[in-house]
Amino acid sequence: MLNFDEPVQDSNATWLAGQRSPKSGSAPVDLASPEWLMVKQNPDVQLLLQAESTVNQLGLHCCQLVTQYGVAAQHTLADRTQPPECQVARALAIALQSIFSDCQIGVLVRQNPLSEGDRATPWHHWLSCLDQTAVCPSESPVWAIDGTGQGIPASASAQWRPAQSIPLTGTQGGWGWVLLLPSTGGPNPLSGLTAGDRDRYLQTCLQASAAALDQITILRQHQRQIQTLQVQNQELTQSNQRKSQFLANTSHEIRTPLSSILGFTHLLQQQGFTPNNLRHQEYLKIILTSGQHLLALINDILDLSKIEANQLTLHWESVRITDVCQTAITLVREKASDQGLSLNLDIHTETETLVADGLRLKQMLFNLLSNAVKFTRSGAVGLQVTETAETMAFTVWDTGTGMSPEQQKLLFRPYFQITNDAVARGEGTGLGLVLTQKLAELHSGSVAVESQLHQGSRFTIVLPKRLLPVPEGSGARVEDVRLPAKEKVTPAEPRGEGLGTVSLACDGGDGLGDGGLGVRPNGLLLVEDNHHNAKLVLTYLSRLGYEVTWAKNGKELWQALERSLPAIILMDINLPDTDGLTLIRQLKHHDEYRQIPVIAQTAMAMKGDRDICLEAGAADYISKPIALDRLEWMISQYLQYMA
Repeated sequence: MLNFDEPVQDSNATWLAGQRSPKSGSAPVDLASPEWLMVKQNPDVQLLLQAESTVNQLGLHCCQLVTQYGVAAQHTLADRTQPPECQVARALAIALQSIFSDCQIGVLVRQNPLSEGDRATPWHHWLSCLDQTAVCPSESPVWAIDGTGQGIPASASAQWRPAQSIPLTGTQGGWGWVLLLPSTGGPNPLSGLTAGDRDRYLQTCLQASAAALDQITILRQHQRQIQTLQVQNQELTQSNQRKSQFLANTSHEIRTPLSSILGFTHLLQQQGFTPNNLRHQEYLKIILTSGQHLLALINDILDLSKIEANQLTLHWESVRITDVCQTAITLVREKASDQGLSLNLDIHTETETLVADGLRLKQMLFNLLSNAVKFTRSGAVGLQVTETAETMAFTVWDTGTGMSPEQQKLLFRPYFQITNDAVARGEGTGLGLVLTQKLAELHSGSVAVESQLHQGSRFTIVLPKRLLPVPEGSGARVEDVRLPAKEKVTPAEPRGEGLGTVSLACDGGDGLGDGGLGVRPNGLLLVEDNHHNAKLVLTYLSRLGYEVTWAKNGKELWQALERSLPAIILMDINLPDTDGLTLIRQLKHHDEYRQIPVIAQTAMAMKGDRDICLEAGAADYISKPIALDRLEWMISQYLQYMA
């Protein structure tokens, strides 16, 4: 509550002395002299001092409001119980009431300056449509305050109609009005003020209040700009984080098949290629399938990058539904036949054609059918087409392993692949569902999933039957679609339930030494979930005379350690159950295993990944594609050190 009854300060007397002082060149006035003390006791002078004190306090209060709002605005623009504009209106009304006590004072102030349309609206319209909470229908709050500092209710608008209105205008525009309603009350204690003094004080109060409102508006605009920049900076930071994560994931996925390609090529070069050698033929098959996988991965990454960069557009055409569905079924028929699965195609539509990008529609259907075949051990996979008045639905169903609700939440994340015993990890790029969803969205459609664990899954692409506008920013070029290469049967490789132990010692041993629990001086434990990469390392190290035990995951790692202790553990980081970093930490906390050196061999090859592995407890680090001669040197160095 403003207090305009405080004692008059000497600064006001100084002002008065300046107003009444002799002309320039005269001696300065002594405010403590008896003459000036008598002047200050004059009733008319006291009126001036009281009015001047009121004006000064209003100006000071407005400055404080602006300062306080400026500090608070750095933190939040949340609604306050008393917004600063309302506080300025209240201070102005109380100040003017103390000067114009022969009138009732009212102040109408908007939060935003008056627009051209608002200026044509009379002040009493604003007052009549407001209640005490002062919520204005023109999308800008308005406060109506009387001289006591209380809100003027809308019901009192009629009694204010005779009031004189004085515009309250600042550099930012019109803020409202000051209302002066003649009063029939008691005597005016400031009636001794001249009309000129009262007008001067009125204008000074209006200027101080308008200036405060201008500054508050400028602060609010600056704060909104700051908030906008903060949001943009946050979005840029998140985008940069997503970019870094995408690059890290992409690096891992590319290096995994590349490691097999380079490694087996190195083996063939060392051994000399013999066409009739079955082992060499198997190496070539692994190189071929790894190369095809790498090509499909690169194609998917490029397509996804184009969509994210808004550089991919669709080639709209009239597509025959039967033709596109039969083509998609043909692409997966060979693999489904190899797995003993039946393929079903059911088209229940009267509409024969659909306006869409035919190649991209085939790509979406192929991605879903390929996943369905991949995750189905036995039974059937099917494609069903139905329609409504507005949409066409393509549903790919299977009798496979299904998914839990938790797995479904992660489905459409790049590189996410469900851990499943029916599927060799690394089969597929982990981008098919992401691409399918984004391509459906480019068609103004969507992808839905229904699944229960061990009861199969249903993926449905819903597309509009008529050509809808492509979402804004969908690209500027038409690119040829690259369907993933038809998958071939994975070549024979070490298999087995439970612990995957492979004997590759030159002396024909079983890979576990004498079966005791002592350390095998020439024994290595390889923890690798990718079959091709595992076979590469197993084959190469066996030629060097090492006894290698292969574990595909953390569970098999602990089983192998219970049977015998290796001299060195070769640990992949990206594993299907527990990741390699966690396994390394667990080994280092186990008294029996903490002394075994762990070499991290991983596709984590981004900046800082080596330090992450070493901090987890790894003795050394080698990135994929693995340089076999470097791995050989690294193992020999550790064995020599332990010897």
